[in-house]
Amino acid sequence: MQCQLGCANQAHAAWRVATGQHPKKSPVGYNSCQYKALSTPAGRQDEPPHQTHPPMKHARSVVRKTLRCLILAGTFLALASQADEYSDTRELVRANKFAEALVKVESHLATKPADPQMRFLKGVIQRNLGQQAEAMATFTSLTQDYPELPEPYNNLAVLQAAQGQYDEARAALEMAIRANPAYATAYENLGDVYARLAGQAYSKALQLDSGNAALPRKLTLIGDVFKSLP
Repeated sequence: MQCQLGCANQAHAAWRVATGQHPKKSPVGYNSCQYKALSTPAGRQDEPPHQTHPPMKHARSVVRKTLRCLILAGTFLALASQADEYSDTRELVRANKFAEALVKVESHLATKPADPQMRFLKGVIQRNLGQQAEAMATFTSLTQDYPELPEPYNNLAVLQAAQGQYDEARAALEMAIRANPAYATAYENLGDVYARLAGQAYSKALQLDSGNAALPRKLTLIGDVFKSLP
């Protein structure tokens, strides 16, 4: 199964880039995608009624336009600052500076605790720091708060599969696919989970029927699937 750290143009899209991190091999890969920041459009204020005094009309119009420009400028600066914060955090993750990245994430979430992008990055960072239980809790809370987003389900499934919780991983991946039927990574990961479940079933069958000559060959085929993975 696969995982990645990237930036999506829509909530349900993902593209892969290497993180530079090579953790211990797990039964499945790990997909860490990044959502694009949602922009809050600048509100357009209704124009007040025109004044009946022509000399003042032009002056107030200039003031209104100036204020509107200042409001828009402030909004754009805030969005740019937020985008820089996401970008800076992702760069720290790519540089394997996970402790430093986690500090930035926690600082951001202190004022914006519901931000799905930073919460997602927090899960990615926790996983890379070896905080598996914490990462699972982070992704689980994201699936509860944002069930329409597929990537948290995928990442949760990867962590579950790494602990041998294949039934739970299968359920999470099916939720990811339900959220985004075009999510190729989730389909691939689901195939890997089914292969692991098949291996468990074949092993149990062999314990119960050691004389079945077909079962060892099937187990070998399942093993070869994962041996060929990088």
